[in-house]
Amino acid sequence: MHRMVAAALVAALALVLASCGGGEKTQTVSRAEVVRRLESACRAGQREAVRQNQGRRGPIAFANAAHANLETVLDQIGDLETTGRSRADFDAYKAAVRVRLPALERIISADGADRQRVIAREEAIIRPATARGYDAIGRLGAEHVCL
Repeated sequence: MHRMVAAALVAALALVLASCGGGEKTQTVSRAEVVRRLESACRAGQREAVRQNQGRRGPIAFANAAHANLETVLDQIGDLETTGRSRADFDAYKAAVRVRLPALERIISADGADRQRVIAREEAIIRPATARGYDAIGRLGAEHVCL
């Protein structure tokens, strides 16, 4: 009897959690507001990249700075949406960031002996994502963007 009650409670809890949608709520805003918030997020990301980098040099320092930058940007704009043609462009930008982040993580975590091979492999992923992101951002009309 207790097992059946416990199973029913677990099932009810699972339904409640599933209906919550994961907790992240999206906010739909105008194209102009998306551009304004994206530009603001990019400036914040660049400040974080400088803070993380602290004058370090080399490919790992660059990857760390780029990762910090994009992570900050995505934290600030990841829950935004817009409508119309702008929506596809903004989604393409966010997709490009989401492709770049794990590629940068793989570069950062590569060991010294394997690092050059990993960098070359990940650059083949990063470069086209960057181009797609810049194209999308250009169509949105943003001036100060990061990717």
